[in-house]
Amino acid sequence: MSSERREYPRLRAPAFWKPARVLSSPAQLIDLGGGGVRLFSDEEMRVGDRLDITLFTPDGEEIEATVRVVWINTLQPDADAAFDVGLTFERVQPEHAERLTRLVASADEAKLP
Repeated sequence: MSSERREYPRLRAPAFWKPARVLSSPAQLIDLGGGGVRLFSDEEMRVGDRLDITLFTPDGEEIEATVRVVWINTLQPDADAAFDVGLTFERVQPEHAERLTRLVASADEAKLP
C-alpha cells in the first residue's frame, strides 16, 4: 500500500504568488496541485487563516484564488524561511481554474517517459 495521501497530482514548477493583503512578505512556492499549494514563508500564519493569492505561471498568466491554511511547520533557524505552509484552494475563478488545470496537466505530461 502506498503512503501517498495526495488526492491531486502535484507540480514542481517555477510559479510565483503574492497575497492580496497589503502587509505580507514574499514567499517561495514549493509545490502546486489541483487541491492547493505548499510554500515557504517568513509570514506567521495560523491554521484556518484565509488568504487571497495570485499565482503567476511560467508563461505569465495569473491564477487568482482564495486559499485556507491547513498546516504549518516551523523551519530551523538557519533555513531560508521561517515556515513551511500548506494551503488548500477554497475558491478559484472559473477561467483561472482552467489555467490551473492546464498547468498541472502540463507537469504530468512532462513526467511521462
